Amino acid sequence: MQTTNSTLYSDSEKLVMLYQMYKGKLFAIAYYYLHDKYDAEDALQITFEKIMKNMHLVGEPDSVQTRALLSVMVKNNSINILNKKKKTMFIDDDSYIMQMSSKDNVEKQVEGDMIKQSVISAINELPSIYRDALMLKYINGFDITEIAQALDSNYQTMQKRLKRGKKILMENLRKRGIADYE
Repeated sequence: MQTTNSTLYSDSEKLVMLYQMYKGKLFAIAYYYLHDKYDAEDALQITFEKIMKNMHLVGEPDSVQTRALLSVMVKNNSINILNKKKKTMFIDDDSYIMQMSSKDNVEKQVEGDMIKQSVISAINELPSIYRDALMLKYINGFDITEIAQALDSNYQTMQKRLKRGKKILMENLRKRGIADYE
């Protein structure tokens, strides 16, 4: 009878290992979506609370599948926080205008955020076979080998899937007026 390394750890030891191994990467993912340190910390805390309750879903702490699972969890928690904030956020026009230090910088930042959101939205509209691969590559920073492992595929298949998905994505972005090159 063969045992895996994950059975050698208690759940609390595994949780500590996961936190130590991934806290920086997961915080970076959360901050990418939320643009706020405290909200990113909240997303990280929510993620680890959910991990605690669902340790049976977590494999080897250093596996690509575990890294992918944690990345997706923190991304989803970040998006949930963002959606909750959007529902409750309001802007007092006068105070907002007074807080703007440079119209050009604000416009560039808003434009950049709008483009990012459009790209993420366009990726989310792709069929899951391409969406998952593109999210892992461009949002979570996985390389092709890690993506292939996470999605139980081989390297060549994943290369083709990323190429095809990127082509479809670029076509969709052109239709939206975001991408204008061949």
